Amino acid sequence: MTASCATAYRPGVSTHQRAVGFDVLLAVGLAVTMLVEMWRDPGADTHINALSVTLIILAVLPVLIRRQRPRLALASAMGMLYVVMATVDIYQTVPFTSMVAGYSLALTSDRRTTILAGLALVPPTIAAIAIFGHDDVLFRTTEIPKNLAFVAAPLLLGSAVRER
Repeated sequence: MTASCATAYRPGVSTHQRAVGFDVLLAVGLAVTMLVEMWRDPGADTHINALSVTLIILAVLPVLIRRQRPRLALASAMGMLYVVMATVDIYQTVPFTSMVAGYSLALTSDRRTTILAGLALVPPTIAAIAIFGHDDVLFRTTEIPKNLAFVAAPLLLGSAVRER
């Protein structure tokens, strides 16, 4: 694939003020969602404190760079997923930032990059399930496919929108 062919897939990166404003609102919405999840879960070991709020804010920051640096945003989101899950007892909403970053990567890159990113995300996803899941979580028949679907869905959606 030539360099000009690779850029043919990439739509113009929007730095329009509305797009930046949307990303800020999206980051705030993701942070609020995670905080609400932590607040409403009576079985959570973590309470809302300065550390948990700081980590959640850091976890949603990759959304702000997803248009300009989608690969860095996805890598940062996956890294912060581990940090947040190791410290804060919320598991349902933590992957949202990496899902948004994955969508952005698929939207702004070619098919090969999207496929490679999806394959590269399989080991960290399975490792997160093994590390942060309950003792028998790897032996449940639905846990791994469900979480891999959360990886694949935004990549597929971003690819579909790009190809459209």
